Amino acid sequence: MTKTLWRLIGGMGIMIAVLYIQLFISHSQVGEEVMNTTPDRHIQIVCPDDDIIPDVDTYFNRQFQAGAQAAAAQYNIFAEFIARPSFDETFLTEAVEKGIYADVDGIAFSSDDSLAVGRLLTLARANNCEMLLYESENNQESNIPLVGTNSYNVGIQAGLLALEAAGQTPCKAVLIMDKSSASGTTTYRNMKMQGIVGQFSNTAGAEIVETFTLDSDMFAAERVYNAVISSQKNFNTIICLHESSTPIIAQRLIDNGLVGKINLIGYGAQTQTLDYIGRGVVYGTICPDAYAVGYNVVRLMAERFGGVNVGDYAATDLFTITRDSLSSFYAMQEGEGNGS
Repeated sequence: MTKTLWRLIGGMGIMIAVLYIQLFISHSQVGEEVMNTTPDRHIQIVCPDDDIIPDVDTYFNRQFQAGAQAAAAQYNIFAEFIARPSFDETFLTEAVEKGIYADVDGIAFSSDDSLAVGRLLTLARANNCEMLLYESENNQESNIPLVGTNSYNVGIQAGLLALEAAGQTPCKAVLIMDKSSASGTTTYRNMKMQGIVGQFSNTAGAEIVETFTLDSDMFAAERVYNAVISSQKNFNTIICLHESSTPIIAQRLIDNGLVGKINLIGYGAQTQTLDYIGRGVVYGTICPDAYAVGYNVVRLMAERFGGVNVGDYAATDLFTITRDSLSSFYAMQEGEGNGS
């Protein structure tokens, strides 16, 4: 009996020893995996804060971050996203400065303030920090890689949708755009406008009758809509080239019984905007390939770290979405697995 007991105790001891060894090996392997996947570089990407405008699902920001994360995993880079808490350029400048002084290897952001970009570039170079812009064509500095859509093409596609929506009726359009930075030029804004005008020039009677700009706050779309409706100009189309304002303008058209009387061309692919397209409130929208923008931001940054001359500009595609192409856009998003 005693021998049997001792045998049982001895067997249990061996089992415990084996389990301990296996646990130690497993722990060592996990630790080794963590060490092997330690990021080579740390970059910061300043993004809009979706909470600025309540209940608005920003497609661009969501898909942009998904693309950046995919590239970060591929190139072994830690991509940290910094929420920009305000439309004010001052907050953006402070966020970028903090990143540079925190000794990150690179920083990416979007800005139309050419003077601020110039100052930040000088600071970044002094601190050996790579700098990259995205969706910022109002850039007058050389040697800064730029990723994004072509503004003139945005205007061309917006004008084409407006003409399609108007049909046989001459298109009389009101244009709603971002307010250009006071310290920068209006190149970015004017390229979009020139694209629309270029598209309209081939159609008799088509014109932009008035242009409104959005101020930098969450109630800007409401104020601009009121100004548009109060306008003495004769118009049958609104072209809103601002993502988060598009669903707000659409809802106001519903509230005022103007659906079917005024055509709305929007920008971006927020959930609300796509829903309004399906319901016939928004005729169509122009949407940047936000996933590709985010992916290329990190990819170009990685190539810069490797000493590759990446050039000054990486263009990304545009989508135009109407009720007829809505289902194919949803299918494409699901097929690519870019997030939802």
